[in-house]
Amino acid sequence: MYNRTIIGLLSGLFVIILANSCNKWTAKDSDIELSLSGGFQSRLEQMVQISWTPCGEIPNQSGYYGIDQNVTGIPYSSVKEKEKFVGQYVSFYTFMTAVKNPRSVLYTENVKQAPYHGTNCSSYYGTVCSMAVNYVLGLPYSFTTSQYKQLDSFYRLSPQTIEMAEPGDILLQDSKHVVMIVGLKKQSGGAVSSVSIFESSGGRGTRIDEYSRDALLSRWEKDGWELLRYKDINNKRENISSMAFNDYPYNTTYSSPICCSRGDRATFAAGETVILNNLDEKPHRMRKIHDGVDEGLVETSGTDVSFSTLTPGIYTFDLSNPAWDNPSVEVIDATVSAERNGDNLAVSFSSVNAKPMSMIISSIHGNHYLVEPIDDTERAAGRKTLTIPKRSGQLYLKVMFEGQYGSVMNEPILIQ
Repeated sequence: MYNRTIIGLLSGLFVIILANSCNKWTAKDSDIELSLSGGFQSRLEQMVQISWTPCGEIPNQSGYYGIDQNVTGIPYSSVKEKEKFVGQYVSFYTFMTAVKNPRSVLYTENVKQAPYHGTNCSSYYGTVCSMAVNYVLGLPYSFTTSQYKQLDSFYRLSPQTIEMAEPGDILLQDSKHVVMIVGLKKQSGGAVSSVSIFESSGGRGTRIDEYSRDALLSRWEKDGWELLRYKDINNKRENISSMAFNDYPYNTTYSSPICCSRGDRATFAAGETVILNNLDEKPHRMRKIHDGVDEGLVETSGTDVSFSTLTPGIYTFDLSNPAWDNPSVEVIDATVSAERNGDNLAVSFSSVNAKPMSMIISSIHGNHYLVEPIDDTERAAGRKTLTIPKRSGQLYLKVMFEGQYGSVMNEPILIQ
């Protein structure tokens, strides 16, 4: 995995430069430290360093995040029914501006209650173990724990020992849970002395925990982990084009009396209602700018403003006040149809302003039974045929479309 060049000898230790690798090595005392680098490390830091303070109660797995509570990391919530995974499909910036809006979906929607059907979920935006790992690896698809071993892009290491591990490897607990090794300390003889583990789990969200060798091996045995490696870990996926919306700084301060109920720069599928919350409840005048074209004046009477017929494109609502941010949203065309023939499903898809990325077959609760990336040839044809997984009960088809601000799915289509 490593391309090593020995450049010197210092205090009896080799200093090693790793080229074309996602990892970096540093020498300290008698240990060699290994960690992620480049885009992998940047995405990891986004996941674990993001810090926020709710301005109301946000539901979580054990109750609520309370008002003015300091929280670090992305909350754990299996938002697979609506595919609102932060990082993967929703930008960190949108999430942060939703946190600052006391009338946003984070405070008004609870996805473990009707009309939602979700399981193992709570807040409207969040992530889970597999989606957090996918994001750090730069995978723009919603692969789940049950799929890693079925993917050609992952392989099982042999022997299954901690000494075989490198940063970026995953530890898979059957189809239940996955964690990522993001740091290792090795003694000069090669034995691992400690391990840094990145994971997302209920109640704690995304974080890094340090394990001694004994503690790590104890959990390995208890959880029945398998050590897997992503084949493309060194193929320069440092700056992938997908999920470029996360390049927008999430620590930007948003200051405006008008904010979208899903957060600033939120995405909507065409046909969904866009709601702008009027936070100071005063009358405001704003210009509706659609893809750079002024479509006229919008006046508020001190209440929220709703738009139910916006056509695809990016909308900015210009408040003409230099002290305020102008709210912006993206409406995405997500046109999908499907025809079933026995166990095969012929899917047609198109969009005037977004990139079809993947197809998902799921239950009504959002449980992913099949995730199929869409390649360039299929994208150009606007068509792909799937084999329907053999499952009892109702099955739904979703296609993910990626725009400039994030991703949306079509209205799920009942296929069984």
